Amino acid sequence: MYKRIVSYIIAIALVITGITFVPMSKKVLAVADPSDSGWTLQWSDEFDGNSLNTNTWTYETGTGQNGWGNNELQYYTNRTDNVYVTGGNLNIKAKRESYNGSNFTSGRIISKNKKYFKYGKMEARIKVDGGNQNGVWPAFWMMGNDIDQVGWPACGELDIMEHANSNPYIGGTIHWGTDWQNHTYWGSGNENTDKYYTDNTNNGINGWHTYGVTWDESTIKWYMDNEVYFLANIGPGYNANGYFQKDAFFLLNLAIGGPATGYTNNKGPDDSFQSATMQVDYVRAYKYNGSQPETLYPSGYTEANRGGITSVGAWSYFFGDDSWGQCKTAYKGGTNLNDFSVYFMKKATTDWGAQIRPNLSLDANTKYNYSFTVDTDAGGNNFLVKYENSGTDKILHNEALTSGTKTYTGTFTTGDSTEGRVCFNLWEIASGKTFTVKNFSVWKDGTTTQAPTTQAPTTKAPSGELVANTDVPVDAWGQFGNYYVYTGTWDGNNTAKAGVDPNNANHIVVNKTNTVYNSAWLTQVKLELPNIPANTDYTYEWPIKAANSDGTVCSSDANDGDNNQTALTGANQTLTGHVEVSGDVACVVVGMGWVNPSNPIEFFEPTIKDKNGNVVYPTQAPTTKTPTTARPTTTQRPTQAPTTKAPTQRPTQSPTNEGVTTKVPDTMTIGAVQTNASVTKKTPTTTKKPSAKVYVGKAKVKKAKKKSVKKIKVKLKKVKGATGYQVKAYKSKKKAKKNKKAIAKKVVKKVKFTFKSKKFRNKKKIYLRARAFVVKGQTKVYGAWSKPKKVKIKK
Repeated sequence: MYKRIVSYIIAIALVITGITFVPMSKKVLAVADPSDSGWTLQWSDEFDGNSLNTNTWTYETGTGQNGWGNNELQYYTNRTDNVYVTGGNLNIKAKRESYNGSNFTSGRIISKNKKYFKYGKMEARIKVDGGNQNGVWPAFWMMGNDIDQVGWPACGELDIMEHANSNPYIGGTIHWGTDWQNHTYWGSGNENTDKYYTDNTNNGINGWHTYGVTWDESTIKWYMDNEVYFLANIGPGYNANGYFQKDAFFLLNLAIGGPATGYTNNKGPDDSFQSATMQVDYVRAYKYNGSQPETLYPSGYTEANRGGITSVGAWSYFFGDDSWGQCKTAYKGGTNLNDFSVYFMKKATTDWGAQIRPNLSLDANTKYNYSFTVDTDAGGNNFLVKYENSGTDKILHNEALTSGTKTYTGTFTTGDSTEGRVCFNLWEIASGKTFTVKNFSVWKDGTTTQAPTTQAPTTKAPSGELVANTDVPVDAWGQFGNYYVYTGTWDGNNTAKAGVDPNNANHIVVNKTNTVYNSAWLTQVKLELPNIPANTDYTYEWPIKAANSDGTVCSSDANDGDNNQTALTGANQTLTGHVEVSGDVACVVVGMGWVNPSNPIEFFEPTIKDKNGNVVYPTQAPTTKTPTTARPTTTQRPTQAPTTKAPTQRPTQSPTNEGVTTKVPDTMTIGAVQTNASVTKKTPTTTKKPSAKVYVGKAKVKKAKKKSVKKIKVKLKKVKGATGYQVKAYKSKKKAKKNKKAIAKKVVKKVKFTFKSKKFRNKKKIYLRARAFVVKGQTKVYGAWSKPKKVKIKK
């Protein structure tokens, strides 16, 4: 439940929450499940008395700022009409009545500075009579006890249970960020893993259920009735780290949403609404005294992306997300055909919901021999290997696995197309099992050479030149060495290929392969800098070399946006700029949309310096990372990913594909990397714009005239696609140019508005600057600041 003025953000809700990246060889531990016997009760309020215990709880009253940041309609009171204890239950009643200028009243209580906890199992047993009416929004949640010192969302917010309207599900979310302008969230809605009720009428929000989280320094798990339905990683290396490693207090409230409340889908109560009552049997906090928590995946493995095809070199994989397939895995190896291993954290629920395939380059109408070895502990689980080419399919193997090592051989003949592929269907591999392919070889029949011909992006031509021979994914990020490459269709269909130096993961080549020039950002190359603080004081120097001088690139700059353009020279040159801040991740990005297809560009490892000129990157050998496409917060989209998300109705939800025709082919489409759309389902066209990197045009203050001692009438130049504008006022032109010590700030949606501030009194000179921004899910992307505009002041 948001606590600041962010209703315009939640109307365009994303993903990628804590979008995360996972360094390779990282050992990830999960907090114990709620049913684990190691939990010991630490504190509880059983509500056995006749009144609210004010030694534990404090009433929050009133309407808050802008309806508690969500345009809520109720007035919270401390009356027993709205908050009372009876029959062993706390009751929070929302009712229709005229009270202090509001048409509804309700209750909200908090345990701030009285009862607060760091880690454990936090649980409440709740039912909401009349909870499935429009506008009704019950919540059980926590916030950092340091909120008065650091503000929201820097305090961290943990939503344990929220429900809206007649939805047949509840959800959980975490919110964090340095300030509300940089608010980021990640929740069950981001991965379509809301906990669904079996029967909304009899067993939904109107019935008794236990809602809770288990929480430690690295992981939060959400559960309902002891069934875990979502997990968030918050430990080192994740974007949410640092916000949830501290004390947090409880909140219980029953809000009434209105026509501008995003979480209730901009719905208020119907005319028939009279009341709803949230009943709470207990609130409990447990500490864990059990043994070592379970290991999610073994050391040396990397958590795999979900919902789209990802290339890791010589292999590609597809593991379905919770909208289809519901598979969770981690992988190891894959840079060559000799060793690729998959560990199953959660078994796929759908045929072809877990797939891997070697990236092969095969001739048409040719007979091939093959050989590979499987090493697994999934004895008895079935697996299937299939060759497919333009409708010409051949099942190579379809049998139960044998634990241990076994070698498989055979032949297949390619069809008329060179787009054939060999796919492994692993959807029946059980949770906790490992499947490893070793020494995969393919060779033409009649030859004796068993050297595989791969389409892996680690190839050099005989001349020594780096070759871009692997398709870049469309409307998604693909990993090439230590970089991520994107190509989009949101402003004209764009395509590209890339390749990686086999001896240097920091050296890649990218070649745009068509003549669409509508945007510089239709093709992007990105390097994420997880070990560098997200600070725009850092600068970069990025060496590149284009094949010729035909084209211009646009490199990211936190201070200059799209204006940081560089003409290619066909020789070694260096791009410079300020490091971008995307959510909590620092990164540098180059746009290649204005480069001709005859001009591939080589990228070399950049150098990052702090404001004192000290080199802060590279500081050590780079580590391969999981792309942010699968998890939520980047310039993107995708950490925890992560991601091409479409606007949705629920503020913490990624696209559910409701109303979209689902078509699941037998196997993945050929190419080193593809997008989810080509694999599992057709997605709405609104998902086409990249959630990864969005640039915003430069704003301009066209008119600014002081109308009274405290009011300035302002008109801005409209920026295409902008969600809103940030405006600052300064008492001198010098301070405005340096963007220092603004005397007033304002965020607006419209280009015409009145800027009001007491600080405008008695000022003989006032200067305004503005910049536009676009909200992409949980990330706000800013354009460049306008030039200072002097305010006309009546004399």
